[in-house]
Amino acid sequence: MTLATATGELAYRMDSVSTYSKSGLKDSPIWQGSPNRLVLISCYAEDPWGTNVVVVASPDPNVPLR
Repeated sequence: MTLATATGELAYRMDSVSTYSKSGLKDSPIWQGSPNRLVLISCYAEDPWGTNVVVVASPDPNVPLR
């Protein structure tokens, strides 16, 4: 996936897709810092299962910066 910024584009690769209960998300390992990591968290208020989908991606070293 590609992320466009004001200074150019960055290529990322998806590392993981996980689900967490809304009550357990605050204690999950996704809050550990990592340089240039991208974390996307769903927040559906009407989710009947009470879960968040979490996608973690990191810069793709095989794609040059543009």
